Amino acid sequence: MFKQGPVPAFAHGVIEYLAAVLFIAAPFLFSFDDDTAMAVSIVVGVLLLALTASTALPTGLIKSIPVQAHAVIDFLLAAALIAAPFLFGFDSDAARAVSIVTGVGLIVVAATIGERGPILGVAFALCATATAWVLREPRKVLPVLCVVAVGVAAAPFVSLPETSSQRLAAAARDPVGTLEADSRAAIYRQAIDVIHEHPLRGAGIGGFEAVNPYKKWPHNLFLELWTELGLVPLLVAFASFIAMLVRLFRAAWLASEGGARELLYIVLAVTIFYLVTVQVSGDINNRPFWALLGVAWLVAGHRLTPAAHRS
Repeated sequence: MFKQGPVPAFAHGVIEYLAAVLFIAAPFLFSFDDDTAMAVSIVVGVLLLALTASTALPTGLIKSIPVQAHAVIDFLLAAALIAAPFLFGFDSDAARAVSIVTGVGLIVVAATIGERGPILGVAFALCATATAWVLREPRKVLPVLCVVAVGVAAAPFVSLPETSSQRLAAAARDPVGTLEADSRAAIYRQAIDVIHEHPLRGAGIGGFEAVNPYKKWPHNLFLELWTELGLVPLLVAFASFIAMLVRLFRAAWLASEGGARELLYIVLAVTIFYLVTVQVSGDINNRPFWALLGVAWLVAGHRLTPAAHRS
């Protein structure tokens, strides 16, 4: 069932139509001098135009694609856009900027579907990446503070769904009580009960669904791994995520000032976004998450920046 997010469904569709037009027009507006970048931009624009027109949104024309599937495709397109400059080695600075910025923007638009995970993911990703950026470039602290101030000032004017407003108000008044009363807390307790019964080997695939056939999974990737696969896969996944974040941060820290460093910080932000999202709204079959994880490892493990690709 579609959940109305902070941006109305109609506005969501309009934004994506505009983004599709931007992709198609970008090679001509920004004078791309890279044939591959031009092709990628136009193809993505056509795909996004067809996707939005075919989705069951107020702006859809055919309405044959469910909104949930639309959101998943949005995330996949965003991951592809962010990876494209690294994989194809775009020669044009404008092409790299358009691809990365619109990829991140598409993630933010997809987050407006209304699930709490993406919204929390955006907040954590922005905070963590801004902190890492300021530590590396202290002279940029003023611009970051200005952006934060604008965000705080604009927050009261953002129209949130009634349920989201109630949750935020309750969390501000009583954070612990709100967490305990939330439906996610009950699911987490069920997962922990299963873990107590099968602490090492887990309950097997579908073990949580046997306990809660309605929810089917704990809505937390780490709990799902431990509940169904056991302690060792959990520790391997956790160590892998930490190592990837450390290598991304280190690569961004060591990169020379300019486009490569900025792109690495964007990849770091998107990775944090997905890691937070799957702890609240995701499951082990979250394909966009694993796709982004692969891209992040390519960037972190092989220093696959546009400049390195060309050399």
